[in-house]
Amino acid sequence: MNCPGSQSDGLEFHHVGMVVPQIEPVADFYEKVLGYTRQGPVIEDPVQKVRIQFLELHGFTLELLEPLGEQSPVARFMKAGGGLNHICYACNDIEAELRRFKSKGLTIACVPTPAPAIESRKVAFVVSRNREVIELVEKDKYPYPTRPA
Repeated sequence: MNCPGSQSDGLEFHHVGMVVPQIEPVADFYEKVLGYTRQGPVIEDPVQKVRIQFLELHGFTLELLEPLGEQSPVARFMKAGGGLNHICYACNDIEAELRRFKSKGLTIACVPTPAPAIESRKVAFVVSRNREVIELVEKDKYPYPTRPA
């Protein structure tokens, strides 16, 4: 799904990320109460210093992020209560999108880095002046963050 009004031909909604204190009880809630399905195992990302679990419901993907210690980029967010952290968009050319976002006044918070939770595709983070966090991920032929089992 392309983003309405986007100035990029290649941005597509990918997932929403939530910071949680512990993945297992939150994933259990989404699975047992709301009917989400876990998309693969919990993955540890040593670069972002988080544990990650993707969940899916009717084509909507939710990413749960658990900080791995105080050095995690989301640890401070978790201390403030956690919750909705970012919206992620898949794109064809992550470098071009970063240049476009930078030209619009957004700050690059994390340069493109391979992400083990999504087949080591590159991800990057930008932050708006209003502190919205946007993640970009390279597109792949698979519709979900992880390959089917």
